[in-house]
Amino acid sequence: MKTILEQSMQKMKQGEEQAFEIVYELTKKQVFFTILSIIKDYGIAEELMQDTYIRLRKNIAKYQSNTNANAWIVR
Repeated sequence: MKTILEQSMQKMKQGEEQAFEIVYELTKKQVFFTILSIIKDYGIAEELMQDTYIRLRKNIAKYQSNTNANAWIVR
């Protein structure tokens, strides 16, 4: 059974804009705190988080189905 995150990633690949909101809500805390743990600067971490989601939208076609979506996004 596919997770909600996996289903939403697939929908994003198909061009469904609403799926991005679900992906964002499911991953934003992990992404932010991963960046913050590396950068140690709240403001810069916020900027890098925005960059992460911009890159996600640009590169969603490269996502391999049924892999670890969280790890792919954080990477």
